[in-house]
Amino acid sequence: MMLSQDLDYEFRTPIATFSIPIGFGSGGSGGNGGNGGSSGGGEGGGASTTLHIGLVVPSIQFWMQIAQAVLIEVLVGCLAALFIHKFVIQRRGSSSVLLIGYGAIIPFTLCIPHVIIQ
Repeated sequence: MMLSQDLDYEFRTPIATFSIPIGFGSGGSGGNGGNGGSSGGGEGGGASTTLHIGLVVPSIQFWMQIAQAVLIEVLVGCLAALFIHKFVIQRRGSSSVLLIGYGAIIPFTLCIPHVIIQ
């Protein structure tokens, strides 16, 4: 599968990192907590969570694979257009056009993306 190495593990080292707190501890100053009924007094009754984000440089391998996928898509589209023009548009009106269109072109266009991706 194209681009599969990027789906499993990020192998690049970040050039910059930063952290964002996304969860805060519940609780207030004594009593019932002061935050909508959480029980237990004191401060920091819950766990806070921090999101760590790293910025990485673009991967040339990723962009090369994207360019290959676009090139394959363009070539398949051109071949399909050439085939449709030659065997369907130029022979308009015959019964073999329906057989070619519904028997070959439509199944091909439905199946070829799956084959290309695999």
